[in-house]
Amino acid sequence: MTAPEADEPFLDPLTPSFQGGRPRLVAFDYDGTLTVADRPTHAVLAALARARAFGLLVVLITGRILDELVVEFPDVADHFDALILENGALVDVGSRHLTTASAIDPAVLTSLANRRIEHRSGKVIVAASAADEHSIVDELNQLGLEYQLIHNRSELMIMPSGVNKGVGFEAALGELGVSPHDTVAIGDAENDHSLLNTAELGVAVANAVDSLRRVADVVLDRPDGEGVIDLIDDLTSTAALWHRRQRLLLTLGNDADGEPVHIPAHPGNLIITGGSGGGKSYLAGLLAEQLVDLDYSVLVVDPEGDHVGLDALRPAVVLGDTGPAPPPDIVVNLLKRSDSCVVIDLSALTGDDRRRYLADLPAAVEICRRMYGRPHWVFIDEAHRSVSDEAAVGAIDLAGSGYCLITWRPDELPPPFVAGTDTVLALTTSDPGPDTVDLVAAVARVPRRHVAERLAGPTGSVLVAARALPGQLRLAHLGTRQTRHFRHEHKYDAEGTPSHRAFWFRNQHDQPTGAVAHNLHELETELSRCGRSVLRHHAPLGDFSRWINDVFHYRRLAARIAAIEAAIKPSSPAATIDAARLELIRELHQRHHAPAEGNRP
Repeated sequence: MTAPEADEPFLDPLTPSFQGGRPRLVAFDYDGTLTVADRPTHAVLAALARARAFGLLVVLITGRILDELVVEFPDVADHFDALILENGALVDVGSRHLTTASAIDPAVLTSLANRRIEHRSGKVIVAASAADEHSIVDELNQLGLEYQLIHNRSELMIMPSGVNKGVGFEAALGELGVSPHDTVAIGDAENDHSLLNTAELGVAVANAVDSLRRVADVVLDRPDGEGVIDLIDDLTSTAALWHRRQRLLLTLGNDADGEPVHIPAHPGNLIITGGSGGGKSYLAGLLAEQLVDLDYSVLVVDPEGDHVGLDALRPAVVLGDTGPAPPPDIVVNLLKRSDSCVVIDLSALTGDDRRRYLADLPAAVEICRRMYGRPHWVFIDEAHRSVSDEAAVGAIDLAGSGYCLITWRPDELPPPFVAGTDTVLALTTSDPGPDTVDLVAAVARVPRRHVAERLAGPTGSVLVAARALPGQLRLAHLGTRQTRHFRHEHKYDAEGTPSHRAFWFRNQHDQPTGAVAHNLHELETELSRCGRSVLRHHAPLGDFSRWINDVFHYRRLAARIAAIEAAIKPSSPAATIDAARLELIRELHQRHHAPAEGNRP
């Protein structure tokens, strides 16, 4: 993308993106990571104490057998919030002692002893030297037993199939009530792969084996305990390493060359903007679906009922769609301990009740995020109205990241929200609004005219602008959603529009007939019984198709209705009017017996 031109003014520079948000837990491998000696140094133990004082949970995860470990490090339990031993097979969290697998068959111990293969046995695993791997494999084959062999540098562990550090880590996190998405893990050896893959940020010390260094999100500059100290110092100060998470991605769709276009799944701050009916809610749902698939906790604040289709996902629940919206404390209780998706449908609330609800909700959500780390993402639709209350604006902590604001009026968002945005996703339209163009240009540091050119086009595509990628814009044709996309007009289809959006019938003399349609079923019914003069008045003006398009956004149906309307003139004979009436009724009737117009915006 061309750099901004010197003679083309920009918006006033916005403040840099907030660098808030931190992990809740750090997991440390032992040998080769925390220490290369019998026990960690005083400096390393002091760093662990600083981490805990800062509010981080610290977990030890090792292939060691506890009885052997406590000989060298007798006070080990005093320095950690949980111990995961025997390469994930044993989990100790406070007074809770869990095993993730059954012990190795005693026949294995007998066989190894008969073969004079040196080994040590824990409660579940058997540890030996990697130099004896071929002999151990022979013995296991002779016994016909299915076990896995896990390397840890010069050590070899015989373990039940499917058990590893990642499994033990997940079990410990369940006991501690912490999501894997709020964790950092650091290791050095082959048996740490599953651990780093489970954590949101995987870190390798400088002395790590090459295979682990290649897959780690971050490789530290210093080895073992020195690297651990550096990591803790970072997480308790700037947390710069935490923001280098890059493994998990969300796919927006494909560019013109068919290449996928991604944004990070790790919580940041987004604005989704574009004109009414341009696909904002569709895009928000596309992102939410993928976040749920990745086991992020997601809250969707849905003032218009656009996102109720997400309840097809598991785990996901819609609240308020069949009754009053739940109090904020009920919402918090659903979110605080599980990585689920909660949609709050506020479409049944009156304007005043909705404003009061939205004024109280953000504070409860922020308390939940600070105490439990969830929800990771908060989607707020109609954000220019939903967060207009002063109390709500003050309660939302953008420094914690993970807010997605959906609006067609970005100019009405509070200035701190715009300043705290990392990425803007702007939907294409035939007539891009100047406020959207200005926002994208400011975030991407790209001339306005380039933005306007890229945004101008048919709906169904999104332009991506990110502060982290100045001077760059990328256009993607939106991908297909898993769940059905609703616009808030889906309620109008069945239940009826408010009176100011209803269709009021008039005759050929432009006089009201007294008939009114609040939904498509009522339109169909009235078309079957209205006088020919009503059709002679409305059809030549394209009133039926325009109403269907503007209120319900059923574009293909509106186009078919418009084609039928075009055959009717004020002077059309009765036979033409009656034939067109039947076609109109047939199209509307089929609307109720056919699938939705597609799962795209």
